[in-house]
Amino acid sequence: MYFVIQVVSRTENEMMKTIKDYVPKPFIKDIFVPLRKRMKKIDSKWIEYEERCFPGYIFVETDYPKELNGELRKIEKFSILVGFGKGASRYFMPLSEDEENMINRLIGKNNVIDLSRITIEEGKVVKIIDGPLMGFEGTIIKYNLHKRVAMVEIDFAGNKSKIQLGIDIIEE
Repeated sequence: MYFVIQVVSRTENEMMKTIKDYVPKPFIKDIFVPLRKRMKKIDSKWIEYEERCFPGYIFVETDYPKELNGELRKIEKFSILVGFGKGASRYFMPLSEDEENMINRLIGKNNVIDLSRITIEEGKVVKIIDGPLMGFEGTIIKYNLHKRVAMVEIDFAGNKSKIQLGIDIIEE
């Protein structure tokens, strides 16, 4: 099951390395910070780059959330394993099966959400032709073609969240 660790934004990679170094291996199956590819125009050229998809969050796959939390609490600057309640009655909330499937479907190799390739058809109709947004058409709220992003509404940790995913416009 996937759980979410909340950390101070911009410390995700540092904290992930610290967790890997200090938490016993049996408590962690996988740990990652999802990234997304984006496009930025610099000097009249579109450049591809990567950024954090969920700033301030690290994803961890574990079958031992209570034990993992105990180990995490020993780490300086650790924030919180997402859940509710206090003390011994604290319950750590895993991502739902749907959320986990969505994350697995979006992230590709190296835990990076690739660019989706789109075309713009007659009448400014946007058509997704390839990439992680295929099949997400119903959850796309809007496109910003100038910034080359699509705004997608997803269920994340029990809440509706909006994330921007990168798109690449293919000329036909």
